[in-house]
Amino acid sequence: SNLSAFLAIVDSTIPQFKQTIQAVFFASDTLLALAGSFTFGGVRCYGVNATRKTIDLATLDKSDFGYGADYADIAKLYTYPYSHIEITDENGEVDIIKVEDTSGKLKVSALLSLAYPFVNVEAHLQGVGGNASTTITFKNVNEHSITLTGKWYETLRTWQVPTFAVVLNPATEYDYSSYFDRAQAVVDYTAAQNNANASADTLTANAALATAANSAITARSNQSANESASNTVTYNDSVATAATTLNTITAISTIAANQMQGSISAQSGMASSAVGAAASALNGDAIGAVSSIANGIIGAASTMASVNVANGQTSVQASGANVGTRANASASDTKTNADTATQTSAASDIAASQNALTSGTAANSAATQKANATRTANAAQSAIDNGISQA
Repeated sequence: SNLSAFLAIVDSTIPQFKQTIQAVFFASDTLLALAGSFTFGGVRCYGVNATRKTIDLATLDKSDFGYGADYADIAKLYTYPYSHIEITDENGEVDIIKVEDTSGKLKVSALLSLAYPFVNVEAHLQGVGGNASTTITFKNVNEHSITLTGKWYETLRTWQVPTFAVVLNPATEYDYSSYFDRAQAVVDYTAAQNNANASADTLTANAALATAANSAITARSNQSANESASNTVTYNDSVATAATTLNTITAISTIAANQMQGSISAQSGMASSAVGAAASALNGDAIGAVSSIANGIIGAASTMASVNVANGQTSVQASGANVGTRANASASDTKTNADTATQTSAASDIAASQNALTSGTAANSAATQKANATRTANAAQSAIDNGISQA
């Protein structure tokens, strides 16, 4: 049947649905009217509404009483206590209906109450106590009216409809009663694990950035130191070159002075010899006078030449010293400028590495924190959704 198929599907796919069922009962379809249909668990289901049903019970006739032909027309025999009608329900309750109180036709008016837990069939007889009618209107969720005739209140009966509880086996009940709680536990520890892993990965990434930045800073510092050392070597080479140049100039000037001094001495000697030869041709005091004057002139000239040579040598040495001083100053300025440029470039590169480290670690940390916050929020929303589903 459809019911068996429906219950089998419920047991296999959505057993937790059974926890929502208050009771199951069975009633005659004559007391029900189908409402809109819907599909649940793959089975077409219908809503039901209660509907009042009037059932013809009996139309009285003389033959129903079994009197013989000789007595069948005696009216008195069809009155109480000679005749009466007994109506017995399934609970054994008996209603005695006097024939003289009927209209000759008996009916049962019945209505099924669906207001759980008061699932009852309410019924009374029609055709007893006359045909006068009255209408009763009552309201609960909706307004209802009912038309009653005769002494309906004397034959009003209520029959309870049996209801049956629906239960799950303990294992299935526990499984489904804790299903969403367990699902949420998985969501919670998964989110916590993902957050921890993301934070650990961020620490690793930031450490890698720090290592790279420190390596770059160390390399740049070493490069700066090497460049400074190179500048110092260049400076020392320049100073050594200037010193060599000065020494060379001094040596050259000394050699030149010596050569000039030798030439002066030779020329002086030659002049003295010439004076001596000339003097030998003269006699007496005149010769001595001439010789003294000539020697004095030669000596003075020799002295002046020596002084000029010495002055020239000093001038050359001074010029060489000036050249050396300027070379040293130029080399010193070049070294200072190179050191300044090296230090400025190194400082700029180191600052760039530090800034990259700071921005990189900040970006990594911010991204991880946002991702962790999103996972935490999703887990919280899942807890709300699962709580609703579990309920």
